Amino acid sequence: MSGMGTNGANQTDNGHIEKMNAFLDRVTEEIVGLREKKMVREEMEDHIEDEAFELMDEGMNESAAYVEAVSLSLIHISE
Repeated sequence: MSGMGTNGANQTDNGHIEKMNAFLDRVTEEIVGLREKKMVREEMEDHIEDEAFELMDEGMNESAAYVEAVSLSLIHISE
């Protein structure tokens, strides 16, 4: 499955995925329970990927779409 995103998106440069994973690590680092941490992480990852796919459908390239989706998640968290 090398070169594929968690939802099957083809990736030639996965730097944006690494950044998304680092963001998710930071957001969930304070959650104590492993089950709860996994659940929150999966929910956030799904949200980010859904947003990124919408942005790509609107014409944004994959890397920029993931960066924007993570930025939007930061906004939602701070509200």
